[in-house]
Amino acid sequence: MKKTLCLVLLAGLVASGCTLNFDEKITSMEKRIEATEGRLDSLEARADSTEQRQATIEEELTRGKGSGATAAISMTDEEIQAALKNAGFYTGNIDGKMGPATDKAIKDFQAANSLKADGVAGAKTKSLLAKYLTQQPKTE
Repeated sequence: MKKTLCLVLLAGLVASGCTLNFDEKITSMEKRIEATEGRLDSLEARADSTEQRQATIEEELTRGKGSGATAAISMTDEEIQAALKNAGFYTGNIDGKMGPATDKAIKDFQAANSLKADGVAGAKTKSLLAKYLTQQPKTE
């Protein structure tokens, strides 16, 4: 009888411990799901912003083509790096810091596109880079 009572008590303790552990796991998973949903919302907002930026650039390119002049396209440093990466000329982080690696990538891109390879992302360079903003990065 004592043995049976001890086993029942032990089983009860184990079961209640498992329930607490299970509840903790559910709570932990719910928190992870909420965090993931937050990150997804942030990524969706960034994608919307990128799509709007793409539409603006395409509009600028269209206007520039009709005038016979190179379109004056505004691009952030991050967009320049992303376009260079997508074109296969930049392998660094897209951080908006225009250091030696970005400068070299700009020069290489310019040389490959028969532009003056001065490392300055001017109107002609940006106009050519713009089409790479929406492409996937080239893989080696």
